[in-house]
Amino acid sequence: FQMARYSTGTVVDFSKSVRIVVIGDKGTGKSSLIAAAATNSFPANVPPVLPDTKLPLQFFPDGIPVTIVDTSSRGMVAEELKHADAVVLTHASDDRPETLQRLSTYWLPELRRLEVKVPIVVAGCKLDLDKNQASFEQVMSPIMNQFREIETCIECSALKQIQAQEVFYYAQKNVIHPTAPLFDQETQALKPRCVRALKRIFILCDHDKDGALNEAELDQFQVKCFNAPLQPNEIEGIKRVVQERLPEGVNEIGLTVAGFLFLHALFIEKGRIETTWTVLRKFVYNNDVRLANEWLPPSLFKRAPDQEAPYEDAAEKTALGGLSSDSFLSLWSLMTVLEPARSVEHLICIGFQGDPSSAIRITRRRLLDRKKKRCERKVVQCFVFGPNSARKSALLNCFLGRSYADNPGSTTTDERYAVNMVDETGSAKKTLVMREIPEDGAQGLFSSMESLAACDIAVFVYDSSDESSWKRASELLVEVANHGEATGYEVPCLMVSAKDDIVSSQIPIQDSTRVTQDVGIEHHVSISSKLEDFNNLFRKIITAAQHPHLSIPETEAGKSRKHYNRKINRFLMVVSIVAAVVVVGLAAYFVYVSQERVLLPEKIENEGPNFMQQYKRRGTEIIRESQRRRLASVDFVDEIIKLDKEWRQRQFEVDALRTEFNKLNKQVAKLKISGGDASELIQQAEKNKQDALKKEKEVGDAYAKLKEDLVKVGNLVPDSVPVSNDEPVFAPGKKVMNHVDLVENTFIADTKRGAEIAGGRGYFLRGHGVLLNHKLLSTWG
Repeated sequence: FQMARYSTGTVVDFSKSVRIVVIGDKGTGKSSLIAAAATNSFPANVPPVLPDTKLPLQFFPDGIPVTIVDTSSRGMVAEELKHADAVVLTHASDDRPETLQRLSTYWLPELRRLEVKVPIVVAGCKLDLDKNQASFEQVMSPIMNQFREIETCIECSALKQIQAQEVFYYAQKNVIHPTAPLFDQETQALKPRCVRALKRIFILCDHDKDGALNEAELDQFQVKCFNAPLQPNEIEGIKRVVQERLPEGVNEIGLTVAGFLFLHALFIEKGRIETTWTVLRKFVYNNDVRLANEWLPPSLFKRAPDQEAPYEDAAEKTALGGLSSDSFLSLWSLMTVLEPARSVEHLICIGFQGDPSSAIRITRRRLLDRKKKRCERKVVQCFVFGPNSARKSALLNCFLGRSYADNPGSTTTDERYAVNMVDETGSAKKTLVMREIPEDGAQGLFSSMESLAACDIAVFVYDSSDESSWKRASELLVEVANHGEATGYEVPCLMVSAKDDIVSSQIPIQDSTRVTQDVGIEHHVSISSKLEDFNNLFRKIITAAQHPHLSIPETEAGKSRKHYNRKINRFLMVVSIVAAVVVVGLAAYFVYVSQERVLLPEKIENEGPNFMQQYKRRGTEIIRESQRRRLASVDFVDEIIKLDKEWRQRQFEVDALRTEFNKLNKQVAKLKISGGDASELIQQAEKNKQDALKKEKEVGDAYAKLKEDLVKVGNLVPDSVPVSNDEPVFAPGKKVMNHVDLVENTFIADTKRGAEIAGGRGYFLRGHGVLLNHKLLSTWG
């Protein structure tokens, strides 16, 4: 026998595993119950404390792993309860009534003291030894009435294998299918959030929008949620049950929304809460009965807490208290600005079927707008500053179409929003969101570095008949300017002189003109809420916001900082130009030096293709003539030319094989996509690949042979050099110089200083000798 009801426990995340902690007096059979449930048998010898027992995924129908924690004699019950998803509290059903009494005198009060807010299942163990004449229901009803956190009471026997596994099944079920988010035990009714979710599901399933689910729609709903159609007799049975208990739940078309809600309340009352949860989760609701976060645009914004105050009185209403189409869309814009995730959630709730991330357009940052000198936002955010006496609230009320006579003394010290459409000359309507900043809330706003990041324009309202009001407004203007200069979030500003219907003091007017000129913004706009003369203020706000690089106030400190930055930029520009000139000069010098050919006026770079290009440029006969003057073989040049042609031909063949291999690969991919047989093409591609590898080896061998022979070709011999195999012929009648004389006469080495420092045969390279040595090392190194 088992008793169940609906707990008020909190919802937990069971995406990984359900952790069930078993507690109770010593000797009540905790360890035996765990062992019997896990092994489906009664163990002969049970240790005092069992290790954590993990039940496999397939153990229960829901396919969620379960971990059972035994707390017998541990002394760490409180610590284990902190991590519990559910609690099984045991007592002995035999002749030990004290264990039953301790449920209400110790264990349940202790759970309350520890603030354990998870489902509790009370298990009456040792049912096979129960000699109590009273029924289990009679025994447990007073305890369940006193401790409403008990979810289920069940009798079991580990020895006889009576409901041992069911104890943990009910504990797991109460975790993964909690009743608290859906059903109010006190009123015995569905909770408002559950009702809203089920109504949305009803609307989405009512495809013909006739206010009722006909047989076809009910069948589609059943297939979507439970992967099985409804038989005609089942549909008739559902209608009959609803009509008997709730006549308005069924009409001539089918099941109404009232009947749909009644059915789910009936499921929960009958202990079939998993049916309702299956429906909700199929329509992507999470354990809090809200649309799951994964359905909202990822990584763009976080879900904000529910808020009603900003929207309650923020839009213009009709004479009957309703909303016009402009007001309705304006409220959507306000919600999107303040709570984008909630806006998308509501769109999905009313049946938006597209990609949720496409429903909201992310505009570029306002800093880029200032650089581009243009703002293309359709929704403009305006922060309204000013002293409390300046009647900012009256301005917002008039913006919402409310006459001054209806709000003669409207003044508030709380932050509020007003949103409406503004007709812009020559273009489409813009949505203007006005946020009233209380006077004492300005300092709190400036405490955040990004407080002005969402502001497109700031408006400063002051009472034109009150000099102190003007002074406070000008102070707020300076604070906004300083904050913008310090954080980089500079915004256009506009001064508004209110109460223009009253005779104004000349001092505020003169000071306003002077201050606006000093900080570089537009002259103040005079308005009168009482006379409903706003001097096109709202259009001017939109226009100023669309040109974010204008009307930005500059303080004296900001001007000095800008002047200093301009000087620094000019200096850096000059330094950059000079550095560029120096770099170009040095580069030109090194290019010139590297191209010098001292003692090697006709040097040929013997590096593969470069050498052959010089052949084509200079002519092969010049190379042959140089070889003759060296008394070297002329045929060697022809052999090098032949090697070069062979190398180039093999390289061409390798490139052709690679091209063919790429074509074969593309054909194979197309055949695989279309489901065709690509085995023959794959064999061709493999053969092509092997041929290419062989050719690449031949190319490498040919190039190595070519390079080996190229280094044997000497520099070109100039015409001024005598040709002879006898040294005296070079300088008849003159002393023949040895290599030491040559390096000293050409000033490429200093042998005298070298001998003084390093001893005999020591020398220092200098001038072109250093360049020659460097070239030889880099060439032959």
